[in-house]
Amino acid sequence: MTHKDLINNPGARRKVSAVKAAELFLARIAERTPAVRAVITPTPDLALADALRVDEARRRGAPLPLDGMAIVLKDNIDVGGVPSASGSLLLGKEPAVRDSRVVEHLRAAGGVILGKSQSTEFMFALASNPRSTSALNPWDRKRIAGASSSGSGSALADDQCIGALGTDTGGSVRIPAAFSGVSGLRPTFGLVSTTGVFPLSRSFDAIGPMARSADDVARLFEVMIGFDPSDSRSIPTRPVEARPESSLRIGTPAQFFFDQCDAEIAAAVHEAGRRLEQLGHRLVRVDAPLASAAQQGFTEFLWSEAFALHRERLATHADRMSVDIRKRLRFGNKVTTSRLVEVIETMHAWRQQLRMVFADQADVLLTPTVECLPPLDADARVGRMPGVTRLTYPWSFAHLPAMSIPCGFTTSGLPIGLQLAAAPLEDRRLLMLAKQYQSVTDWHLRRPTQ
Repeated sequence: MTHKDLINNPGARRKVSAVKAAELFLARIAERTPAVRAVITPTPDLALADALRVDEARRRGAPLPLDGMAIVLKDNIDVGGVPSASGSLLLGKEPAVRDSRVVEHLRAAGGVILGKSQSTEFMFALASNPRSTSALNPWDRKRIAGASSSGSGSALADDQCIGALGTDTGGSVRIPAAFSGVSGLRPTFGLVSTTGVFPLSRSFDAIGPMARSADDVARLFEVMIGFDPSDSRSIPTRPVEARPESSLRIGTPAQFFFDQCDAEIAAAVHEAGRRLEQLGHRLVRVDAPLASAAQQGFTEFLWSEAFALHRERLATHADRMSVDIRKRLRFGNKVTTSRLVEVIETMHAWRQQLRMVFADQADVLLTPTVECLPPLDADARVGRMPGVTRLTYPWSFAHLPAMSIPCGFTTSGLPIGLQLAAAPLEDRRLLMLAKQYQSVTDWHLRRPTQ
């Protein structure tokens, strides 16, 4: 039994002990870290302790829901006894006191925590601080693996784990999923507690599950959700129950999302839409005229909130931040109160527009996840990010669930991501549709050769 067998075939996972599986993945991490630098802090002792609990549950005849799924966590998600640096030179001096709430859920459900994956600086850049290492893309190691959850995407693409967690404020689960050729969900805002997670923007931060397959993403999602009264953003509402749906209205926005898109990416996404039509769904054109304003408004809101969070650090330790981070934070400081009021009004208008779209025109919206190829790591380190977050920001601004799944490759061999978005609390609808698509395609199973 190899680590690939355990990733590709969920049925095979019960044929090997959780301890043995954990050892296989820990060995893979050790072997591959010099090449892709996805996992920054392996936690072998914790992983084996988790695996022992899983094996004991099996012996009792009461297997746990995740049953030993090997998982890596983005470095801003606390694990008791392990530092959380969040990609910064200023944090991570002391270990976390306790597990974050989401890690408590994972462990109780039989998840095995292999370690912490690389995060870009403060979750606010495309690359790590120039004085640190970056997670690299296994499909092309000169390129980044995604936005701030890049280590989680890289680890999945490189078969170092079965599942991973990222945080998605403006796209940092979906973009690494697209660039790394895996699947990732940004849940409805507030469904997953952020207690014990270092923030970027508390108004938009979400923790999302990632895996190769939508089925494994769904398994993680079901154990992650739950109301947390200690998190002021947590909502007590449950997601809508999954239901068989043979024909959904899948809307393609007429504005914004394809306007600047790379031709190969656009073609792959349109072909994915045709494949969904073959499965019985119906493609429709929808109007979303506020999408561009939503993208700009989200940018200003996010950067303003990030400045408020890091104001003191910028004043006292700017020399330990990258030039790119300093530039963004100072831009956030320039957003005036009157402009922020305008942005908030745009946010409400955008959410109203989407409510009407979902009520009258479409059940799910289909777009590219990213409109461009992954930037080179050298470019990302100095803030060159041509359109990377442009297509994910609008759905974050609306607090929608949104998911990226692989839908093809460029002629240069880089993965292409399809983005699906739905109304709030319709996360399971997205997961169901993604599973349907992956039942007739194999993009999510393909692997890099490097």
